[in-house]
Amino acid sequence: MQEQNIAQMLENPFMQYNHIEIVSVTSDSAVMSLDIRRDTTNIYGYVHGGAFFTMADCCAGLTARSDGRQYVTQNASVNFIHNVKAGHLTARGRTVSRRRHICVVAVEITDETDTLLFSSTFSMYCISAEG
Repeated sequence: MQEQNIAQMLENPFMQYNHIEIVSVTSDSAVMSLDIRRDTTNIYGYVHGGAFFTMADCCAGLTARSDGRQYVTQNASVNFIHNVKAGHLTARGRTVSRRRHICVVAVEITDETDTLLFSSTFSMYCISAEG
């Protein structure tokens, strides 16, 4: 992955605002983390569904960008499987398919006990110029 892409993601104000951190990026995969805080929970004290989706969307974008090109989210299918009130979340993205304009990425989010909480598939559209 180009260092410029990593630098852009590290400086992403949306990720910073939502407390999402990059753990690692390799060819066709990415890992991100989030410590659960009061502002990431819903009125019942559980992680807000939007926090799960936001984390997964950021992870899918970084995974797609691991080829050095730029992508935006085209479509997403998500499954909320389980929830927690405290702890640490890890999102792991992996490329399922990469074509000329579309990159399909699977993202799973687990807690610190490796319990699956959220499963998703994202279609990412390449907006980079042909090259």
